[in-house]
Amino acid sequence: MYRLSDKEVETIAQRIQRSGLSDRGLQNDLLDHFCCFVEEKMNEGADFESAYKEAYRSITPDGMYDIETELITLLTLNKQIGMKRAISITGALSTFMLTAGIILKYAHMPGAAVLITLGIGIATMIFIPFVCIFKIREKQGAADKWLWTIGSVFGAALAFSTLFKVQHWPGANMLGSLSLAILLLLFLPVYFLSGIRNPASRINTIVSSVFVVMGCGLYFTLVMTPRAARIMDARITQNYLRNELILKNEEARMYTGNSQGMQTDLSKDLYALCNELKSFLLKSETGYETIGNDFEQRNILIGDHSAMDYFNHSPMAYSKLKELATVSAKYNNMLAANGRLQLPVTSNILDFKENGNSYKVYNALSDLVQLQMIILQNEKG
Repeated sequence: MYRLSDKEVETIAQRIQRSGLSDRGLQNDLLDHFCCFVEEKMNEGADFESAYKEAYRSITPDGMYDIETELITLLTLNKQIGMKRAISITGALSTFMLTAGIILKYAHMPGAAVLITLGIGIATMIFIPFVCIFKIREKQGAADKWLWTIGSVFGAALAFSTLFKVQHWPGANMLGSLSLAILLLLFLPVYFLSGIRNPASRINTIVSSVFVVMGCGLYFTLVMTPRAARIMDARITQNYLRNELILKNEEARMYTGNSQGMQTDLSKDLYALCNELKSFLLKSETGYETIGNDFEQRNILIGDHSAMDYFNHSPMAYSKLKELATVSAKYNNMLAANGRLQLPVTSNILDFKENGNSYKVYNALSDLVQLQMIILQNEKG
């Protein structure tokens, strides 16, 4: 059986390289095919050049470069098929999770937060990037590629800000405002003007632009205007001051009727702890430990921030909160025998399991005032 010499193999390799092929793997595969074909023909009595020419006509009838073009087309087609499959799967999965999460949320059933988070997470981190890559590969101009990149990035950011808003995570308003500004003031005008000029893409451009405007409009339904937010904060602050006034009046009446004041050390400790925690929350939220009736003129408002964020960033305050829970349990045990009103330990500031990001400063202040009111009632007998 005839075996090609190293020189003959090198000759075939050089001819393949001179053909202009850029794919190294394809060059090696062709070299292997040519060598086998040439050896077979030379075993039948043909000389090297005749065998090579016949191999060239049989293996690459339209030229070697045509084979590389077909290979690239096939690989690109396979990638597109895989990309479309990934887009379909992730799109369907994120839609199902988001829909199921919303249904569970309205039904007040467990698992809603997890499904909503996963649905939006898959959509923003997998589905939107895949769509962006697929569209970028379709576009020829650099401007169109950059336009789709900007739209995809800030579209995903807007979806993330919605998730942050729903889950009461910090940074939602800032992220949402930035995304809306980029989408409405930069992406949408450029996309609309560039697409409307082309008759082939005019309808698609109009429909896509309407969806962008609708998506941005839906986000606005989750966000209060600055004026509405200020009115809400002013009401919350006013309600807190009214509760404090009622509390102070009850405290003054107790001391008027009973010169000795509170009779037990537990009552004194609880009352003092509540005052400390109220001062901490007010200081963290407004910069002041107390608020007067001139709060609006001085722009001192209780906002929509998470109380647990403040506690988690202050180990001392968090230890005071845990101490309040411990002392409250002792207080309730002491009152169990005489039938007096016990302090609530669920669905309020003492319920650590339920106090997440949705537990606001005004909720905590209201709970602390209620605890003090119960203490005063028990002390009055």
